[in-house]
Amino acid sequence: MEKHQGVVVPATLPGMAEQSPTGPEENESAWARQLRERPASGPAPTEHDWTNARIRKEIAARQAEEFGQCLKWAISAFGMGWLPSHRHFLLDRDEEHRVRYTDERARPAATVYTVKNAEGHVRHFTINEQGR
Repeated sequence: MEKHQGVVVPATLPGMAEQSPTGPEENESAWARQLRERPASGPAPTEHDWTNARIRKEIAARQAEEFGQCLKWAISAFGMGWLPSHRHFLLDRDEEHRVRYTDERARPAATVYTVKNAEGHVRHFTINEQGR
């Protein structure tokens, strides 16, 4: 077994003949060499693919920013070792009924953040308008 791009793979896969190593990649397995040398396959990305990739990148950046902010709050409240797990948006009952059969999104009454530590303990917290 060997590691290739962070993944442990066997030196050869069934149906692949072992090739004699030559050149600077002499420690590279036949499988890894074929993976590196194979031509790109599949159709070229479409405009829709590029749009989806841009949107995913924007979402990932927003989520990373929100995770970082939650991590800062967790460290300031509980100390090191607490990582954000998830959050819950709490709704007022009247707000829930107001938007139930519409396309409008409900305005949360509060957001509860959940953090966990390595032992699996869970803590919940909220943040007020002043960020505390």
